[in-house]
Amino acid sequence: QRVRLAALAGEDFILFPRQVAPAFHDRIIHACRVAGFTPSIRDEAAEWHTIVGLVGAGLGVTIAPGSTRKFRWAAVEFIRLTGCDAAADLVVAHRRDDRSPAVQAFVRVTRELRSRTNGG
Repeated sequence: QRVRLAALAGEDFILFPRQVAPAFHDRIIHACRVAGFTPSIRDEAAEWHTIVGLVGAGLGVTIAPGSTRKFRWAAVEFIRLTGCDAAADLVVAHRRDDRSPAVQAFVRVTRELRSRTNGG
């Protein structure tokens, strides 16, 4: 099941506070504005468990990474959004001087995948 972001225009939102996650917060606000509305922020919380719990309590909706589906709250339904570009940038982080074969292989495969998906 999917829903267009614009369909959430009349909903109260539960978000991360901007001071905790400014890039994520700003990306959500921007995506909503592009969809034609400014979100009404009812509450904020600094942890995904709390945010999803507030959603489960009926206090609002949130835009969350797909990984939050693992919480499996009985009262919460996770639905894919369409009509927005709120995807997070992902990065690989590793210790610069780590020469373990596993880390080196991971970095090599990651670079190969990036090269294929970004056209070089």
